[in-house]
Amino acid sequence: MSVNESTSTFGKSRLLPLDMLRGIAALLVAIGHFGEWGAIRLEETFSFCVPFFFMLSGYVLAHAYGDAIAKRALDFRGFVALRVARLYPLHIVTFLAVVAFYASMEVSRLFVTLPVSDAVGLHANLLKLIETMTLTHFLLGQGVSFNTPSWSISIEFWCSFYVFVLCSTRLSRLLKLLGAFAGFAALAAVQVKGGLYGADRYWFGAINTTYLIGVGCFAIGWGLKEIRNKTERIVCRLPRFFYWGLAFATFSFMIFTSDAKIFDSAIYLSFAIMIAGLSGSEVRGEKIKWVMKRAGDLSYGIYLWHMPLTLAIAAVAHIFEKLAGLNLLHTVILDLIYIPALLLIASFSYRLIELPAKVKMRKFLSGTLRSTAVLAK
Repeated sequence: MSVNESTSTFGKSRLLPLDMLRGIAALLVAIGHFGEWGAIRLEETFSFCVPFFFMLSGYVLAHAYGDAIAKRALDFRGFVALRVARLYPLHIVTFLAVVAFYASMEVSRLFVTLPVSDAVGLHANLLKLIETMTLTHFLLGQGVSFNTPSWSISIEFWCSFYVFVLCSTRLSRLLKLLGAFAGFAALAAVQVKGGLYGADRYWFGAINTTYLIGVGCFAIGWGLKEIRNKTERIVCRLPRFFYWGLAFATFSFMIFTSDAKIFDSAIYLSFAIMIAGLSGSEVRGEKIKWVMKRAGDLSYGIYLWHMPLTLAIAAVAHIFEKLAGLNLLHTVILDLIYIPALLLIASFSYRLIELPAKVKMRKFLSGTLRSTAVLAK
């Protein structure tokens, strides 16, 4: 494998092509959700980007921590600490931003009548508040909570522990294979029931099918990492442009084809091929490396900030229409404001919130970590 850029996390290389794909997928989700108010409309199947995040995370976590877990340099408490430090700080900040938005909308109704709350409002309750704060979406109730995209962060958080189990040396090779097969079986069972868009969202009235999709995708990600080195000769026989072309074709198919949902199994297979193929691709040129790195750095901010920004822009557009009589909704003007603003907010968020919060939380949680290497940036 070509080392594109080293990280301080157990000395593993940073997989820049996968960073690029993550950034692109996050931006597609953001644009897709904004389509209700902007001019750019994507098919609802853009939400397949979320299983892609899960599969990608399974691969990257196995790459970054698999050896350390196997050698017991990183125990379960340390792994939990790392996941909390990575996911929770920005999650709670964006959650508070959405709470502040809705609170301000309710206060504004005391002084002026605006169609804002009805247009972008949320039927909130205490249970949804608790679910969002504790990353337990769908575990306590049966609805999407504050900052809508954050439901997938809950799936990401809990299903990532499946990778830890699969990487652990406490399990025999057979048990690992059985565990991975169980994950594949869970995903296959959901596919039989209608896949990501199935009507039956809860099994036995308690298990949300998105958790089964998460477990299956994380298991696939781990499995890809396991077989990657053994199949490198086969993978590397195909040129890089094949995998980039496959990525372009797959994402295009998802966002422009309404019938993409009936090909979800093929989409998952395409995800697996592009992740395995691009994970070891050598990146040449400092400018290209910088773009890929920035795409990875901003991806989490793009994903979690896009809904607060969407709500704010939609509210301002409604207020502007009410007060000035000019309707900007569903015009390209809103998209031209939204996309640059989102990238700018994600950039500031990474520098001012994500990095400092991650460093501080890792120091705070350092008592649970066996290796000081994971405390670095």
